[in-house]
Amino acid sequence: AGPPEQLTLALGADTDPVWSPDGERIVFRSLPRGMPGLFVRQAHAPDAAIEPLLISDLDETPSDWRGGTLLFHAPGATGTGIFALDVARGTHREVSRRGFNAFDARWSPDGRRMVYVSDEPGRPDVYVVPWTDTPGSGQTPRQRISFAGGTRPQWSGDGRSIFFVRDMRLVRTDD
Repeated sequence: AGPPEQLTLALGADTDPVWSPDGERIVFRSLPRGMPGLFVRQAHAPDAAIEPLLISDLDETPSDWRGGTLLFHAPGATGTGIFALDVARGTHREVSRRGFNAFDARWSPDGRRMVYVSDEPGRPDVYVVPWTDTPGSGQTPRQRISFAGGTRPQWSGDGRSIFFVRDMRLVRTDD
């Protein structure tokens, strides 16, 4: 590892960085001119331009990037929802439609499942659902991972465990 590298120079907040699958680019949320959006920048290239990836009225926050698809959460029709952005086409679709807030989605290392947080039980808890390239109405079978609160889920490298935060403590659950 080399020395730290500053990737943005904005006066406003640049937050929620997510690396591209190949490790060559980084996407992040930014507020240029007061309008939130998703921006991408080539990493390890000091003179690389920051380019808009998705500018809309959704106020997106990225959470994971696999292949040509970026997961993000944003206010949707029924609360905060999880969206999948086709990076090449610039099109997105909501992949969580349960009528509750859902956010902080991440794919399992094998790409077959997605972990996310929902406030369906009245507080944030962690859930896992199978991932398909064309998720249906959100009625796919899901598994509740936390029962006393949980946020910020992350998969272990081998996909056998999920780590999450509960009451300022790091918790692990095994598959």
